[in-house]
Amino acid sequence: MTIKHLAHRTQQRLSDVTAGSLKRSHVYELLAATFGYDSYAAFRSESVFAELEPSAPLPVPDTVALKGRCGELGFAASAEAIATRLIDELQAARQTAVQIEAVVEALQTRPEGYWGWEIDDDTSAADGSALSPLHHVIDFEADALPAALLESLESSAERSNAKAHYALALYFRGGDGDDSRPQGSEYWYQQRQAGEQLSPAATEWADQHGQQLDHARRADFHLREAARLGDRHALLDLADFHGDPTFFDALPDEPIDEDPARIAEIAARLGRDTDAYHWLTIAAQAGDVESMEALIESYDKDDLPRCWTWVYFAQRLGTDLTKPDMRAYHDGGPQADQEYDDDYGGAAYVAGREAIQLEPLGGEADRIARQRAEELYREFQEQEGDAAEDAKSG
Repeated sequence: MTIKHLAHRTQQRLSDVTAGSLKRSHVYELLAATFGYDSYAAFRSESVFAELEPSAPLPVPDTVALKGRCGELGFAASAEAIATRLIDELQAARQTAVQIEAVVEALQTRPEGYWGWEIDDDTSAADGSALSPLHHVIDFEADALPAALLESLESSAERSNAKAHYALALYFRGGDGDDSRPQGSEYWYQQRQAGEQLSPAATEWADQHGQQLDHARRADFHLREAARLGDRHALLDLADFHGDPTFFDALPDEPIDEDPARIAEIAARLGRDTDAYHWLTIAAQAGDVESMEALIESYDKDDLPRCWTWVYFAQRLGTDLTKPDMRAYHDGGPQADQEYDDDYGGAAYVAGREAIQLEPLGGEADRIARQRAEELYREFQEQEGDAAEDAKSG
């Protein structure tokens, strides 16, 4: 059910207790108040409506705020009846309010197979811990977003809400490199465009391709709008997918909840070596051993003390970069690319990390490198502790 439909139905149901004086705009104000917002404008700036899964618990309405808003709108005498009926309608439709930022997180963490295709038990169990909390109460794996959620996002986007635009870009993009969704047929799509009558099967393939083109167009539009409005995630995606370097023109330390190693890779691909070095260093300081290895082999290769600092830091994290880590993997067959198991046998290939070889570092320089590595390790532990506390409190 869309929110427009819910608002219309609620307005009709409340007409007898308000003598027909309740406007549609009043209903939206009251819906916002039910979720603790002072106004619908305040609600719309950061939240959207969404339909809960049948198994999800219904939200607890803010009846005090709702009745107070009734009074502000001139319906104090019928506040009790309005609150009762409005909450009944809202809960019958299983509507809740969620922050747009949480929707973005949920759309960024969709599991493989979300496009209405079956996900096996192993995949679900493996991916469950990485999913956003919203995945457990709102259906993000269906062919389309819940109607109220999509309608709310589009309404907020029309009012220049950058996060709403970015959420829609993620939704219409549908997953980076996802091969699980139906692919459609460009051939049959072009044949239909040329006026050919198609069989039912060919029509379905053409429809799927047409939907892909439409989604791609919408994803591009919303991504560019989100970027134009200053959304940092959208700007980064624009750099990643379209080679637009605007993201890197901002202050380098401006915070963004993104993998710094990914940002470094994008910067390197765009030929922005200074930015690549900056973000690769941030990734390494955050405990990414692969980034430490990359720094040793590239940007820091002529700074021996700094290279050893990364080596010592990696050792404190449990990885000795001075020793090789090569392993055998199955080459083809049912176990393809899995670590080699003699019980299955068959062809194999070897892959992994070779040992890093550095000139020895002695004396005072070695002491300073070890000290700096220890400082990095303490900072890393503090960051991990803070992140765990944030997750616990959230």
